[in-house]
Amino acid sequence: MQLDSRVFRLVYFRVKDTGDLESVELGNAGVHLGDSIRDTGFIGRRAWIEALAIASELVDAAHDRVPGAHLVVLASETVASAENAEGFFTALRRHTGVAPEVLLPSEVVDLITHPSAPPPRRSPSVFPVPL
Repeated sequence: MQLDSRVFRLVYFRVKDTGDLESVELGNAGVHLGDSIRDTGFIGRRAWIEALAIASELVDAAHDRVPGAHLVVLASETVASAENAEGFFTALRRHTGVAPEVLLPSEVVDLITHPSAPPPRRSPSVFPVPL
């Protein structure tokens, strides 16, 4: 699941029998984190509540649509730059069971092309969980 400042996306990646990588977007929803972060430097209360509800719906969709898949949540640098991002990530983990990892673009490519490898862990707040 990708957490961006304007949209959360649930994307399923798999390696086909041919060895090619296939991605399928399973869902997305608009959020208003970017406006809140841009205006104040913080994720505001309304944006926070909305984002948690949307993330919960997408995590539930992941459980329903791809049983047994490993869910990894990637947060954009904009979301991670909010003054209260760590608190939001903690609330996200408590609310959905998963928490974001902020990855560099090259790390995202590695994760996608080597889906069985665990994501790099630089923080104890990373809790990818199997679905």
